[in-house]
Amino acid sequence: MNAVQLLNRLRSIGVGLGVVGGRLRVSAARGALTHEVKEAITAQKAALITALGQGAVIQSKDLIRVRRTEFRPLSSFQQRLWVIHRLDPASTAYNTVTAWPSAGSISVEQMQHAIRDVVRRHEILRTTFHGEGTEPYGRLQPVEAVSIMVRDLRDRSYQEMDEIINAEMAEVAHTPFNLASEAPLR
Repeated sequence: MNAVQLLNRLRSIGVGLGVVGGRLRVSAARGALTHEVKEAITAQKAALITALGQGAVIQSKDLIRVRRTEFRPLSSFQQRLWVIHRLDPASTAYNTVTAWPSAGSISVEQMQHAIRDVVRRHEILRTTFHGEGTEPYGRLQPVEAVSIMVRDLRDRSYQEMDEIINAEMAEVAHTPFNLASEAPLR
């Protein structure tokens, strides 16, 4: 594996490299710097400094697909959310609810496809949080794990629609997530 390929691999697992004053600087999420990763960086240190100094460009053909079903380190925000959830599992302090009015008809299938596409691209929306000790980790769930509620209110008056939507939004806003078993998106 050459230096550019190694850079691509490191970036794909959340390890950032830079050159400051001619020295290689490494930044990584907790748990990303495994023994194998450290050895690879050490073995190609000079080549990495040269590649970074020359403005190594990541080419799409050089991107390495990383298996995304294994356990992953949590980001600092996810860790905070995990701690809050462990302290108060019934908390809904971080729940955000919104509704978007539509001027016309909506294809339910196209809307579900669009939501699933966003969830597919943004792993945070389908990550469950785990950890019995002090080191939490995330596990990616399938895209289908995010629930999409569909409710047809076309036969109701506008006032009834508003009442139903507001009541359901209030209920959803006050329903806590079980971050160990469900994705943080409904």
